[in-house]
Parts: sequence; C-alpha cells; structure tokens
Amino acid sequence: MARFRYRALDQAGNPVEGDMEEASARRVMAALEERGLQVNSIEDMDAARKFPKRARLTWNDLEILNGQLLMLVKSGLPLAPAIGAMASDLRNPRIRGILEDVRRDLEEGKSLSEAFSRQERSLPPLYVTLVRAGEHAGNLSAVFEALTAYSRRMLELRSSMREVLTYPALVVIAAACVVFFVVTKVVPVYAEIFKDFGGELPAPTRLLLSISDVFVNHLAGSLAAIALFLGLVLFAWSLAWRQGSSGYGLDWVKLRLPVLGPAYRQASLARFCRAFAMMLDARVPMSDGLTLAASAAGNAVLARGISDVIKHVENGGALAEGLDRSGRFDHGTCWLVRNAEERGELPRALLVIGDGCERSIDWMRRWFSLFAGPIIVIAVGIVIGFIVVSLYLPIFTLGDVISGH
Repeated sequence: MARFRYRALDQAGNPVEGDMEEASARRVMAALEERGLQVNSIEDMDAARKFPKRARLTWNDLEILNGQLLMLVKSGLPLAPAIGAMASDLRNPRIRGILEDVRRDLEEGKSLSEAFSRQERSLPPLYVTLVRAGEHAGNLSAVFEALTAYSRRMLELRSSMREVLTYPALVVIAAACVVFFVVTKVVPVYAEIFKDFGGELPAPTRLLLSISDVFVNHLAGSLAAIALFLGLVLFAWSLAWRQGSSGYGLDWVKLRLPVLGPAYRQASLARFCRAFAMMLDARVPMSDGLTLAASAAGNAVLARGISDVIKHVENGGALAEGLDRSGRFDHGTCWLVRNAEERGELPRALLVIGDGCERSIDWMRRWFSLFAGPIIVIAVGIVIGFIVVSLYLPIFTLGDVISGH
C-alpha cells in the first residue's frame, strides 16, 4: 500500500485536498469518484523514495520525448514493451532513465499518467495533467501532438531570445579582450616613457595610468574578483533552474532591463498563454490550468500576479477582469480575453495572443540586431578613443616640457 495526496473539486466546485492509502493511484481515483469528487491531481507521496533523483529535462529533451511518445501512441502498440524498446534505442541517459521507470510502472499495472506523476522532478507539472486528461478522454495522440507542438514552439522562442543576446555579447566580449590587452600590455610601455618626461601629465592620462596600474600590479586579485562574480551569477542561475524559477527579485530586475526587459516579458506571456490554452483544451479546471500555466511561464513576477487572478476566478469573477486587476497584462490582451470568454473561444484567443507575443519578440530581435551592433561599436570606439587620446596628450605637450615652459 502506498500513500497518495490528492486534489479534487466537490459537487459545489469547492477545492478538496487530502491523503489516502491505496494500492495504486487508479484505486484512489475510483474511490474519489465514487464520493462524487472531480479529481484534478494525484501524487504518490512515496515516489521520492522509490526513484533516484534525476535532472530536469530540457526543452530539447522534451521535444525528443514527445515526438517518440506521439509515434508510439499512434502506432497502437502495447505501451510497456514499446516504451522499453524505445528506451533501449535512445542515447540520452536522462530520457532513457525516465522511460525505464515508466515501463516498470506500466508493467505493475499503473496507468501512463500515474507513471509520469512519479517523475515530477524531471517533467513540467502540466505534463502529467495533460496526459491524465488525454487518458480520460481516450485521446492520448491529440495530447502528445499538442505537447510536441508546444515544446517545438518553446524551443523556437528560446532560440529567438538567444539570438537577441548572442551578437551583442560576442561583440562586448571581443571589445573587453582588446581593451584588457591595451591596458595591461600597451599602456605600461607608454607609462615608462612618460616617467622620463617630467612635468604634470594631463588628467585623462593619469586616470588611464591608474587603471592600468590596478590591472598590472593587482592582476591576480582583479581576475579573482571577476571570476568570483561570474561564479556567483552562474551558481544563482543553476540554483534557480533547479528550483524551476529564477526568483522574484531576479525576474523583477530582468523585466526592467532596457530592450531585453520587454522581450523577456513577451516570452513569459507567450509561454503562459500557450500552456493555458492547452489546459483549457484538455478540460482542466480553470484555477488548476492557471496554476500550471503560471509555473510554465518561468516568471515569478507574472506567477505572483496570476495567483491573484486565481483567487478572483475562484470567487466567481471573470477571467478578463482578474487579468486586468493583476496589472501584469495589457489592456489589449484583457480585451481579447473578455470577448473570447463571451464567445466561448478562450483557447483560440490565447493562442492568438501567444502568436502576437512571439511576433513582438521577432520584431525586437530584428530591431536589436540592426541597431545593437552600431551602438556597441560606437561605445567601444569611445573607449578606444579615450585610450588613444590619453596616450597622445602628453606627446602634444612634450615640446613645452623640454623647453622648460
């Protein structure tokens, strides 16, 4: 017997949570349905002790997994042996380990959604909910088609965001290397020459020599400080990735970055809208769909706003009104949602909003690629110009120094 935690809705639509000891999650679901409850989720509380801890799957991993499962479900083959054969052919150890665990659960008589629910550390929360909805509707192939399309769109979205950052980052790194070389190798040579001049050096030259002195005489400390800063950033990022969110404070800062902030906001909205549309198409209750879509958005600031929307909806309010009150959605989005609610076309409207967000990101990427290069080149030119002017100013006054004036 295992202990399961469940979430359900009673006949009045009120949320019900609790624990139950049963042989399988299927038995728990049957018992709850006999009591007239609508089951939303069932979690095996002993799963953490039964399976080793695995890394979260990336979007690349999920696209591979979804594509394989889609072909398997459409083929009509028995799930357990087919998943076992698929696992043996895969070279990706993360996916292979998950599929082997799923195969063992299926052979023990568990359903596919039960088997996936025991892999909650590796899979997104919406994954299990959609698979369970597909099992109830008898249409797993449609669920995996939606998941495959969703993971592909998320990969395209991530690629667009990377394109926004890659070129400027490479230019800045190259410029930093050039400036570092000039400051540590070229400027010290000029500093030795300036010592023989005598007299007062110009202020820009003194500033440049001071900067060069810091890097030359304290090179180890400077590099250690830079390495420590980068290490802390990477550690914070990896910790945020393991926890599934980058944290409210970091997301708040990212949303307020110039140029990149609006792109990050549009990416979060696109992920939320597409995930929420899938939840509604799968007949998941709106409050649960909002919760899962908020976690899929990958933005703690947006997720906090959606938590207020969930409370508003659970109290009988309209979704569009809750979105408007949260302050996280623009008036155009709220207007579309309001009209879609009245016509009963909310999933379609959410996909339209998601497409609009992705088009905005593509436009920002093109704009940024067009203007970022020249702006960065101008900035680098100013830095290099300052170095050149600082090095040549003393030479212009060399005649006065020699003549004693």
